[in-house]
Amino acid sequence: MNSSYLDMVPVLRLHEGRFLEYMDISRERNVCVIGHSIANDLMEGNALGQTLKIWGENYTVIGVFADVQNDIIPIRNNEVYIPYTNARKINGESISSYGNYNDKYFVCANGKENMYKTQVLIKEMLCERTRREENNGWILQVYSIGDTSEMVRGYILGDAIHWSFFSGIVLLVGGVGIMNVMLAGVQARTKEIGIRKAFGATNRNIQQQFALEAVITGLIGGLLGVLSGFFVVLFLILWTQSSFSYLYAAIWPVLVAVVITILIGWAFGTYPAKQAAKMEIVDAINSD
Repeated sequence: MNSSYLDMVPVLRLHEGRFLEYMDISRERNVCVIGHSIANDLMEGNALGQTLKIWGENYTVIGVFADVQNDIIPIRNNEVYIPYTNARKINGESISSYGNYNDKYFVCANGKENMYKTQVLIKEMLCERTRREENNGWILQVYSIGDTSEMVRGYILGDAIHWSFFSGIVLLVGGVGIMNVMLAGVQARTKEIGIRKAFGATNRNIQQQFALEAVITGLIGGLLGVLSGFFVVLFLILWTQSSFSYLYAAIWPVLVAVVITILIGWAFGTYPAKQAAKMEIVDAINSD
């Protein structure tokens, strides 16, 4: 693998430095190329020329990839590339799930319309050159990166729909819970509502009060959910001795989750608030 590998995987672009070269591989140099997130998290963005300890050995960072924003596999930003000769020394002959090393070749077709023909030709050429038949003691896979990306997108979309459905059910159950609690609160505070109206509170004031309480209930639930998720992930990290980088998350998903819980509180608190506002003063004060 050399700098031409980057031509085959256009999503990977060097931000600074260089990629692995033939001399690095043949001489088993302790050098590495790292992803954007590793450079920022471990070396505060100043990674080039710094050392990174890999399996007890110091590796010099010779290149840093640019941030991958639209990659279908976000792990690109956390990848570390070292010469495969060094990887062989670390892992021995068993480095993949097949029990040995895989030979991979990247080929560019001269157009999308020729992708399928290119795959067929490559497969026929490899079978002819190696004089082996597939499934006869070896595995030959020829596939398009574009097709793989589409397949992964399909899986991600399916998972998104799946989890959105269950999230919707959870939010619905939570909203109904908020509405029941608020209705019970309205019934228990009937005298309070009547006294407030007697002192000049309007229907709008009463409705706003109970709607605000429902929103605060939803907000508290959202914050408790975020904190619970944080501590569950922290427990799993400590239990499995994983990287603390899993705790890092963009602020926007957290804010969106909290805002959704606030909206759920408002939506399901509207009906109890209206019921409270419709009470008559005399009936409310005289209620038991």
